[in-house]
Amino acid sequence: MAGLRYMLQLTEDNYEQIVGHCVTDISSAIDLTNAAFIDPYGMVGLLEMGEFFKLKGIRKILHLPQSEDVLKYLERMDFFRFAGEYFELVPARPNPSEKYLRSPNPDVLLEITPIEKFEHSENKGFVGIQKYHFNNIGRNVVKIAVMDLGIGFRKSLSQRFSLKDDFQAIEKALLHGASRYVDEGRGHGLAAVKRLVSQWNGKLSIRSGTAKLSIIPDWSWGKEKEINLPLFPGSQINIMLPEI
Repeated sequence: MAGLRYMLQLTEDNYEQIVGHCVTDISSAIDLTNAAFIDPYGMVGLLEMGEFFKLKGIRKILHLPQSEDVLKYLERMDFFRFAGEYFELVPARPNPSEKYLRSPNPDVLLEITPIEKFEHSENKGFVGIQKYHFNNIGRNVVKIAVMDLGIGFRKSLSQRFSLKDDFQAIEKALLHGASRYVDEGRGHGLAAVKRLVSQWNGKLSIRSGTAKLSIIPDWSWGKEKEINLPLFPGSQINIMLPEI
């Protein structure tokens, strides 16, 4: 837990640190005491982590950030609506008061929302959407995080294709438009997402199983191909769209 205690943010950039730490030491707490920033990917990822351990009969301890700004953001995004189901919160969930009430600020485009029975995943998931000012490009960027603990890309596509690993499955779905369904147009929502991301010069990353594939524009960063990641079920999708 010591390594996580000094985590200053929780985003896609360091989510693997949480995954690796938790799946190798299932009894450990998650300590975000010093976190000064958590985006939708981090929040949705925490809830999926909680669901993952709940299915194993484990209720993890989650040390909340000390930052009031971060706590207000978590409250505004409805994180606490779900977190208590999965975690023992330390300290306990802050009582709604004037400083924690939902803000009319339009930067929250969609509070964390559960999604039941994804067609591709056969499981419950979560989505959250937030808008930020991105200094790198001097514009607002919309961040969309969608995750589930379903069967994942490889198991889904293996019903029609022979696949050697998780990365090949993601690649086949994202870059080649493959679907587990023979029916034309069914199960091809990812192709539409890819077109949208391309039109807006956005970033798209998909993690499933032990692999991750990303489409990275020139204004962003990251690795296009990642393999041999800590095994985590389902699919974790991050989309970033700059305002035009």
